[in-house]
Amino acid sequence: MAGQTPSWEDQIAEQQRMEWAEMTGGMQPVDDLDVGDFHRTSEYKQWFKLVQEDGMHIVDAPSGMHEDRDLVAEACFSNGRALQHVSEAFRGDVETVACAVSNYPEALAWASEELRDHRLVVLKAVRLCGGALEYASDGLRGDKEVVLAAVEQRGVALRYASLDLRRDPEVVLAATRQTKLALKYAAKELRADESFMQKATR
Repeated sequence: MAGQTPSWEDQIAEQQRMEWAEMTGGMQPVDDLDVGDFHRTSEYKQWFKLVQEDGMHIVDAPSGMHEDRDLVAEACFSNGRALQHVSEAFRGDVETVACAVSNYPEALAWASEELRDHRLVVLKAVRLCGGALEYASDGLRGDKEVVLAAVEQRGVALRYASLDLRRDPEVVLAATRQTKLALKYAAKELRADESFMQKATR
């Protein structure tokens, strides 16, 4: 119906598509691809379906298929842990890593050094699991927006933030709103500040 307001599910889906486009340069999400699009062998199609069921099947796939970008990306989208079993080239491929962290945010641990410093990839990971901040580059662990996203999802992710941000009252308060346990990781000078501690422990 013309003028109808999109449902919240549609709005979220559209936001996710926009984030994906920004992160990957407009590449089509792997889950939108149909295996019928590939003019490949029946064996390939069988393996594609297997990795759709569980990406860890990539471990047993014939060696040549380990170099197929679509198959590898689909495996990582199905099971982010599959990223640890793919080549260094794919660990440095933004679409493959984006697929992996969408399913298993801590897959960031197996991404290339360059992608652990990719702001949008890291933001995607920490918004889903704040603990993924552990695997971000030192630079991004000092990025206030990234750290806020992480501690709002999991307060104790504050432990992985830079010292400067563990001194930042806004960041620490955001973490303590998620869990008071985060105070353990605040800088000593903040924990010694009586006025701040009153706010943090309310």
